[in-house]
Amino acid sequence: MKKIILLIVYIILSFNIYSQEKESYRGCDIFLDLDYLDSIPIYNRLNTSIVGFVKHDTINDNYVKFKLLEKNSQAFYVDVYYSLDEDSIIATGWINKSIHLGVFSRAYDRPLILYKEPSEKSAIICIEQYNPKMYVVLDFYNRWLKIKTIIDEKLFCGWIPPEMQCANVYSTCS
Repeated sequence: MKKIILLIVYIILSFNIYSQEKESYRGCDIFLDLDYLDSIPIYNRLNTSIVGFVKHDTINDNYVKFKLLEKNSQAFYVDVYYSLDEDSIIATGWINKSIHLGVFSRAYDRPLILYKEPSEKSAIICIEQYNPKMYVVLDFYNRWLKIKTIIDEKLFCGWIPPEMQCANVYSTCS
């Protein structure tokens, strides 16, 4: 009887650890620039067949968001969904990397720490001044985002850790 109970506990714990690992690989959430009103193409393969176009539903304040799943040097493989219905994926495919893909920062009352590499052990780049504007997303690694922004005519580029990312287009994520 003890062996059966131990086996059941082991299976439950193994399943729980597997679920957490799978969840952590799901990637980062980003959004289409709120000021960008054109549509963007979704490709089934890199720049080959377009499977559809997405754009903001500005009448209903429903904005396009993406879950980053894979990448290459030119594009992101994403799940596409709207901000008011995050549980319903409307498309999956490749989107070209562009200046219209972004995220906000959660650093409202303190400096934003960016890193040279996607690790808290790497060199630090510090943005002292709060920037309420969108940070352009250049790349991702696990749940880290490589971003760039210009503040007071100075370019900042670095990796933002997951806990400092805000993909909520309606609030400040505080």
